[in-house]
Amino acid sequence: MVIRRASLSATRSCKYSLSLCEDSIFADFNINDCGCLYLIRISYDGYGCHNIDSTLISEFSFDDSNYLISAILSNDLESSKVDKLLKAYFRENKEFLWGKALKEYELI
Repeated sequence: MVIRRASLSATRSCKYSLSLCEDSIFADFNINDCGCLYLIRISYDGYGCHNIDSTLISEFSFDDSNYLISAILSNDLESSKVDKLLKAYFRENKEFLWGKALKEYELI
């Protein structure tokens, strides 16, 4: 999966935004008070933008969050570990993330 850091947008506020699948998907993340990343929004070509209820979705573990944040800040997103962490997170939360779109884009 091709992953890159996406430019932040005033219309889509978040701490970090990732572009996946050659800009077909944008995943926006915030950080909670414990320092863990969680998804707040995901948009898919052909499906639209889906805002996530933060009370329903899980967060990344503290260690996984630190790893991902480091990868984002160093622009080192092409590692297999980043790919595995994101896919595991999407799989864990698929019921809240339009599972059909996740399957179509091979994220689960």
